[in-house]
Amino acid sequence: MLDAFDLPRAILPAILEPTLVSGRVHKASSQISNLPPGVPVIAGASDLASEMVCCGEQVDEPRLVLRYGSAGALFSTAETPLLGRWHCYPAAKGDTWILVAGTHACGAAVAWARQCL
Repeated sequence: MLDAFDLPRAILPAILEPTLVSGRVHKASSQISNLPPGVPVIAGASDLASEMVCCGEQVDEPRLVLRYGSAGALFSTAETPLLGRWHCYPAAKGDTWILVAGTHACGAAVAWARQCL
């Protein structure tokens, strides 16, 4: 995309590992956020990748995780993406992939089921 719009790579931040400390909370940010100055700030990961870490993300013994709220999903991890059957995203740790099958209407579906039952 950078080439398509003739933009220099230098305008983007570096790509970092999710657990890498990328900076510290500055005094001005501290006053706005109520976080103490100097608190480490990590690069971070997407909500889905973070959820997999919290669920014990593993490839050698994969887990199938069910999440539902306003959106719902089944997700797991794999060494390679399974394109065509799952949505695939890079995992927060290592060279693994998160495989996702989901809906953005989970909350509405649960409300509908409650009304019908």
